Amino acid sequence: MQYFVTSDALASQKTDCIAVGIYNEGELSPSAQQLDKASQGQIKRIVDNGDFSGKPGQTLFLHNLAEINSPRVLLVGFGKKTKTTENDFNTATSAAIVALNESGAEKAVCSFTDIEVNNRNTAWKARQIACNAETALYKYSQTKSETKSVEKPLLACTISVEQDAADIQKAAEQGAAIGAGMNLARELGNLPGNVCTPTYLAEQAVALGEKYASINTTVLEEADMEALGMGSLLSVSRGSRQPAKLITMEYKGAGD
Repeated sequence: MQYFVTSDALASQKTDCIAVGIYNEGELSPSAQQLDKASQGQIKRIVDNGDFSGKPGQTLFLHNLAEINSPRVLLVGFGKKTKTTENDFNTATSAAIVALNESGAEKAVCSFTDIEVNNRNTAWKARQIACNAETALYKYSQTKSETKSVEKPLLACTISVEQDAADIQKAAEQGAAIGAGMNLARELGNLPGNVCTPTYLAEQAVALGEKYASINTTVLEEADMEALGMGSLLSVSRGSRQPAKLITMEYKGAGD
């Protein structure tokens, strides 16, 4: 997925969906208040009718609100105001991405950085939104004969902020990279043992080292470990037909 950051006014955004936060008891976040004002109170009326409680992870789509350029508005619950935890934020943003991915919206604006989360700053929130977007959409399929794909998946997520968007773009990119790394670890963990052998893991580690200059990968073979006196590790590997590998990956820093 692609990630962008914008500080443009929400109501004027030309996108497939705008997602905003709602607290418990129907209290609107600042971004939800903007859309409510633009739509002449339509969001507040729906919330006041009891259709949305605001519990973390709850979602509700609204369609074709007056004076809103986007054809969809997604309400997302974040729990109690001033008591929204990191876990609540992660639960809510993950649920929002899943709902957006299944809605037919290919582009969406997520306005969640105005949610109060234990003194977390905007960069942290943007990083978590992108990270959670990556991990929420992960599905294991490599050894499955049949997998169901989404017909029109979410392709781009724009994070709405009040400050200079350029300062937050890097945080979003970092979050996406962290999420991709988590998904790779999950993929390797989900593979059966006869596929994800020590040799297979070593090949993946070497490939990452070749792809990214910031990663230095070293693979020790059994002879190398024998020379280093690593008898305990080798004694375990002797119970397997697969040769042991010791993989070290050194991160040398991203640089400027």
